[in-house]
Amino acid sequence: MDAAIPFAGLALWPYLSGIIWMGMPAVLLQSPALFRHTAYSYSLLIAFSILCFVLVPAEAPQLRTQANSAGLDPVTAWALLQLHAIDPPRNLLPSLHVSLAALASIALVRSNARWRVPAIVVLATIVASVCLAKQHTVADAAAGLLAAWLCDRLVRRLSRAPRPRPLPPPP
Repeated sequence: MDAAIPFAGLALWPYLSGIIWMGMPAVLLQSPALFRHTAYSYSLLIAFSILCFVLVPAEAPQLRTQANSAGLDPVTAWALLQLHAIDPPRNLLPSLHVSLAALASIALVRSNARWRVPAIVVLATIVASVCLAKQHTVADAAAGLLAAWLCDRLVRRLSRAPRPRPLPPPP
């Protein structure tokens, strides 16, 4: 399936701007509880992803062969070259780009329902860009969405768990 997805050099720009989207909750969330939930979700997701990278290393060097700078404008060609130099095609599953963007979208929608449409559009654009820029496979992107959902759910469940009561002081 990934071979059927064409390389689109301009998809590099939404891919790179996705990094800004991931940081938006830090700037826009006003609820301390939602900010804390989002921070815990990000932390859990990153820890889970590192565990996946260690236990199930996923590489896709064939993606880079499909990403060709021929025909790109000079700035995009330079950006692609720089990205490939600093981001090797390994540790792909789950896609941190997709999963962190998904958590950002979830947080922003929870903070204000007006974010629903922009969050869906931005997240869909980032998911498409990771595949079109040949940075991730479709499976990596799907795993990123699943990982974000699972981490969000787990943090939600843990935050609702009853807290143990402190022991009374000894008599």
